[in-house]
Amino acid sequence: MTSVSPRQGPIRVGVVGLSAGGGWAATAHVPALAGLDGYELRALSASSAESARAAGEKYAVPLAFGSAEELARSEEVDLVVVTVKVPHHLELIRPALEAREAARTGRKVTLAEQGSVAARRPRAPVRGVR
Repeated sequence: MTSVSPRQGPIRVGVVGLSAGGGWAATAHVPALAGLDGYELRALSASSAESARAAGEKYAVPLAFGSAEELARSEEVDLVVVTVKVPHHLELIRPALEAREAARTGRKVTLAEQGSVAARRPRAPVRGVR
């Protein structure tokens, strides 16, 4: 039986919703990630490619994507953090769930929402953070 060695180095984080104009991601997530050992803010996505480029320059984030889907497909991202308003969490976390084995959101996900994701990706656990 062959085994896969875990990737060495920090966990590469991608933030959905990081804007050059500020907001929750800029106020809470960027400073928190900067203060944690073992995590690297590697990528971000915003509402457009132009907005993402501006945020990437402002926060010195090397990869900037114009959509959550592009960020989720990146091989340079290990963990996706969704930082937008709650009504948009599921639609924006879904690409990460489809691209990865697990994902986390800052809110509870209903059983119906979990079922819609699990139907496409049965091994992907969906968990909210309290």
